[in-house]
Amino acid sequence: MNCRIRIAMYFLLSCGLPNSFGFAESGFRFVTAKISSESRARYLGQYFVDSEKDLAVGEFDPRAERLLRAAETYTQATFNLPSLKFIGATTHKQDGDVLVVRWTIDEPFAKGDVFLQDSPNSSRYEFRLTNCAIQSKEDVEAFFSKLVVWRKPPNNIMPGALQVTLPTDNQPVKAFSGAIFTSSASWLRNMTIDAARRESEWLATPLVCDALVVCIVFVYLVLTGSLGVRRRCAINRSWPVRSHIARTSGGR
Repeated sequence: MNCRIRIAMYFLLSCGLPNSFGFAESGFRFVTAKISSESRARYLGQYFVDSEKDLAVGEFDPRAERLLRAAETYTQATFNLPSLKFIGATTHKQDGDVLVVRWTIDEPFAKGDVFLQDSPNSSRYEFRLTNCAIQSKEDVEAFFSKLVVWRKPPNNIMPGALQVTLPTDNQPVKAFSGAIFTSSASWLRNMTIDAARRESEWLATPLVCDALVVCIVFVYLVLTGSLGVRRRCAINRSWPVRSHIARTSGGR
């Protein structure tokens, strides 16, 4: 799904859907919707194919070293992954400069691979996890509780900012989504998460971008009705730290 369409869709979903579950003890808000776990697993799986291909054939531009360090700082400030281990990185140009990174993790709640596709306007993480026992609403709640860094600077993400969407007819749970709108250092951010089970693995793809981008895209789509128009970003040859990373990492 086109990134611009996806974030605009989540903006609409966050504006008030019927609530089937209400708020859990964690403070997360749960709703239900129709989700096809099979089709979701297929399109999420393609992300990993693309990222592994990028890493296999690409080269790393040394000018992106500062961005790579900042991206790792941002990742550890956003997700509770003390075991994060760097494996490799590459860079390429597609609608602007793109940084691709691979780490591995070995946490009590999950182990596996973490990829990052970082573009000028957004950061898409790709989690491929095993040892991740998710079968119920309570398991999804526990997963988010352990994965995301809550109530700590610099992000200061509050549990009430998370809305989780579960399938209406899926027991055990084989797919879910999450949306977080939060503020940090007087700036709004948006994170959406799609997840699906594929055999013994869970695939999850958190997408992080500045909420200003979401609002602009949403207004643009409403005014023009054009969902297929893509504007090619200019290549920034200095490899700056992205705005949504710099405000959290301090631009290191």
